[in-house]
Amino acid sequence: MTERIRRAHHKSRLGCRRCKTRRIKCDEARPACGGCTKANLRCDFIDLQSRFSLKPTLPPAPPLILSSSSTSASTSASSLALSSSSSTVLSVTSLTLIRPSSPPVLVDTMTDSLKARFFRHYLDMTAAYPSADQQSWSSWITDLAVTDNTLMDAVLGFAAFHLRRSSVMDDSGGSSKGVSSSQAVAVSEASHAYMARAIEAHSKQIVREGINAQNAPVVMATCTIIMFHTSANQSFLDSSSSSSSSGSEAEAGERAGAEAGFRVPHHWFTPFRNVNALLKVALPGIRSSRIGHLYKPERQTSEQQKETLGPGRPGTFDFLVEDLDEDKMEPETVEAYRIAVDSLDRIERSALQRDLLRFPAHVPSRLVELLEAQDPRTLAIVGYFFMLLRRATHLWWAQGAAEKEFDGVMSFLPREWWPKMAWAIKEFDWTES
Repeated sequence: MTERIRRAHHKSRLGCRRCKTRRIKCDEARPACGGCTKANLRCDFIDLQSRFSLKPTLPPAPPLILSSSSTSASTSASSLALSSSSSTVLSVTSLTLIRPSSPPVLVDTMTDSLKARFFRHYLDMTAAYPSADQQSWSSWITDLAVTDNTLMDAVLGFAAFHLRRSSVMDDSGGSSKGVSSSQAVAVSEASHAYMARAIEAHSKQIVREGINAQNAPVVMATCTIIMFHTSANQSFLDSSSSSSSSGSEAEAGERAGAEAGFRVPHHWFTPFRNVNALLKVALPGIRSSRIGHLYKPERQTSEQQKETLGPGRPGTFDFLVEDLDEDKMEPETVEAYRIAVDSLDRIERSALQRDLLRFPAHVPSRLVELLEAQDPRTLAIVGYFFMLLRRATHLWWAQGAAEKEFDGVMSFLPREWWPKMAWAIKEFDWTES
């Protein structure tokens, strides 16, 4: 009996749900696929097109302002008072606003095609990683975005920045992969403008309304998108200025890092910690939603974490703390090191993306202080966090960011610490530039 030969075909997970349910190959044609058309069924792609059309559901947005020349970005910190009905007040800082330096030009009508391009890019990227958690979160975001201008602006800006990073575009208007210079400039300016408008509107909404059961989902979704943007896209937001610090070693490290165009990656920690504080206020409003399970509290309390710590505890990343001279260190510093290393061990053993993203949100505040002070051991720990982030290919929005951040860590890390980074150096295939 001859063996049945399978016909060659292209594998794809982007087909419509009806074809998946019927277990037939979807040709992914738009606005309706061939399989649904032949069977006289309503294709999901038609529903997507109507569902994500901005004009029928959204009130008119204010005109998008782009600069008439290439954007010269200036950054400023924005302090937000986040209040709930129970008068809980938080302070959320380090949201970066990008302002055009030249007289603005209203180009709202010109950007319709860019809106479609950015939103399609966002949908394509989220559909490419169809894990249950990823799909729950992504569909929750898009459902809210089509009813809220601020969140939609954040999504469009977020997608535009990712498009720039994946296309290796830069702020000077350079282009690659067949993208024209004018297109590169348009995408660059639109990415800043959409995100700046989202941040400004988001700030005003929180100051005006606080956080309540009605707006908690939109506020949380918008803040999360802005958080991801602030962390992953910092290379587009950095200014070339560098601040001075005390101590010859810190000065040397900072000078080397600044000259190479890098900064200490505290921008991965401050936004995550701020959103974690906001979550405590917004959680009642999203607990019953379909993404409520993604925001479960930490599996271990602080006391339980401390019980797992100790010199005899085996762990993959114990080499980062094996030479600690605890007698000469503050107990708070030793504890911060050990909790962070223990977190790296748990992340490596876990397949859940939320465990990875909890690291910058839940490490002790002392570790963030040490990072800002360019403490070598802390830089090494954070370098291995970026190694684990690089492995998380399902976090599409962070693609390319881990490599950039690891370059920055190595530019600040003293050479005598480089041997401890051998594992990460090998995974990143890193060489000194």
